[in-house]
Amino acid sequence: MLRSGVDPSVTDKREWRPVHYAAFHGRLGCLQLLVKWGCGIETVDHNGNLPVHLAAMEGHLHCFKFLLSRMNSGTQALKAFNDNGENVLDLAQRFFKHNILQFIQGAKYEGNDLGDQETLAFPGHVAAFKGDLEMLKKLVEEGVINFNERDDTGSTPMHKAAGQGHIECLQWLIKVGADSNITNKAGETPSDVAKRFAHLAAVKLLEGLQKYDIDDEYDIDENDLKFFVRHGVEGSTDAKDDLSLSESDKTDARRPSKNCRTSWSMNDSVERN
Repeated sequence: MLRSGVDPSVTDKREWRPVHYAAFHGRLGCLQLLVKWGCGIETVDHNGNLPVHLAAMEGHLHCFKFLLSRMNSGTQALKAFNDNGENVLDLAQRFFKHNILQFIQGAKYEGNDLGDQETLAFPGHVAAFKGDLEMLKKLVEEGVINFNERDDTGSTPMHKAAGQGHIECLQWLIKVGADSNITNKAGETPSDVAKRFAHLAAVKLLEGLQKYDIDDEYDIDENDLKFFVRHGVEGSTDAKDDLSLSESDKTDARRPSKNCRTSWSMNDSVERN
C-alpha cells in the first residue's frame, strides 16, 4: 500500500494515524515499516496521546521500547502528558501494565535499558544474537516481529544467529521459512556472515550441505584429504605438500631408500653366519 502511494499520515475522526493503530494493537513490524517510510511518531490524537502513550496503555512493551528509541528524546517522551494530564507511567498504572511499569521504573525488564538502542528497536535480532530461541519463537509466533525483518544494517535475525553460530535458532528460522538469501548492507547473506566468523557448522546448514545433527558436530572423515589440506591440523608437523603427494611420489615413498636396502643386506649376512 505504501509503495502504491497511500498517504501514511491520513487521520480518522479520532485523529489517529496508522502509527497510532500499530502502537495500540502492538504491531511492531508495522511500526518499524511506517517509521522507515518517514511516518512521524510524535503526533498526538484528539486526546493528546502520542503513539507511545497508546503502547503503554495496552502494555505492548516491545512497541513501547521501539517508539522510545526512535523519538527525539526518550526521556522527554516519558514525561509527556496527554490532555488528561497523564504520562506513560500514569497510563501503565491505571491499566495495570506491570511490564511497562517495571521498565520505566528502572528494573531493566528483560535485561534491557533505555540506552540499549538495538534492544529497544529490534528485540528479535537481539534474541537471535544471544541464541535465545524461546524468546525468538515468542516474538515471531505472537506477531510482534517478522522473521525476515531487517535492522539498520540490513541484517535479519538469521544474520545475527549465523554470526554467533546458534544452530538451533538457524534450524528454527529455516523451518518457519526465513529467507537465507537476504543480503545486508555489506552484501552478505547469513552464510557469508557465518563464514566470516568461522562457524563451519552454520555454513554447512545454511548452504544445505548437511542436515545438522548436534551429535555429529565434531565428526571428521579421516579419509577426507581435502579437509586437512584446506583447514590443516593444529599441532601437526606435516606440511601441506606432504598431504597432497602425486601418485609417483607416493610410489617412491613406499620404496626403501638405498641406505635401508644396504642395512637389510648386512643384517641378512650376519644372521646367515
